[in-house]
Amino acid sequence: MAAEPIKQKVRRSETNQEAGMINVKLTPKSFHFNNWVRANRSEKISQFNNISNAIYNLYRTVDAKSDPESKTKIDKWLDTVFSERDKVIKSLESQVQKLMSSTDKDDPFISAYSSLVFDPVIFRFNHPRTGQFLRFFMRVNEMIEKLHIMWLSGKITELQYQTGFGNVTADLQVGIDCITKAFNVNRRVNGKYDPEDYIKKIKNYKSIDAYVASLADEAA
Repeated sequence: MAAEPIKQKVRRSETNQEAGMINVKLTPKSFHFNNWVRANRSEKISQFNNISNAIYNLYRTVDAKSDPESKTKIDKWLDTVFSERDKVIKSLESQVQKLMSSTDKDDPFISAYSSLVFDPVIFRFNHPRTGQFLRFFMRVNEMIEKLHIMWLSGKITELQYQTGFGNVTADLQVGIDCITKAFNVNRRVNGKYDPEDYIKKIKNYKSIDAYVASLADEAA
């Protein structure tokens, strides 16, 4: 389970707060979450911030009065994606709670434990829907620390730790990939996300899932 923490220098883009953006600092609480979130030059953070930009621009562009159908499609699809992520994290939270409640509170390994200290990572968002997504990262960070404590104290095996960590982070990556693909996050014109073009496209489909399925058909 040995893991070396990945260090990260603060980029200029992270220190310059964009208009209306909230910069949220999340401090990793374990080697494994720290390494996961910073892997590949902090790819997870970049993916999140790109999703944040797309969601903000979609909701800013779609007109709830003149085009309620498109807004409903986006809302329902995000509800489903977030519900699936919530279910997986709740399952881990429930397992951790059972394990923690069965441990001895006076265990010297647990009582002596102090959180590891890493440089915070910065997530940017300016829409409540993106805030919902960010909460999943926060919850996963908390759960992985608890798994780390229980593994160090011998309450769970290395396999249990790796399985819990692997399952919950893999599912969070599924959420990132789903939103990136469904909202055409990486399809940009001159470096800018085009919400109007996306909204025009989804009007031709019954749902966002139907639109995503059409992308797979095009690629085939």
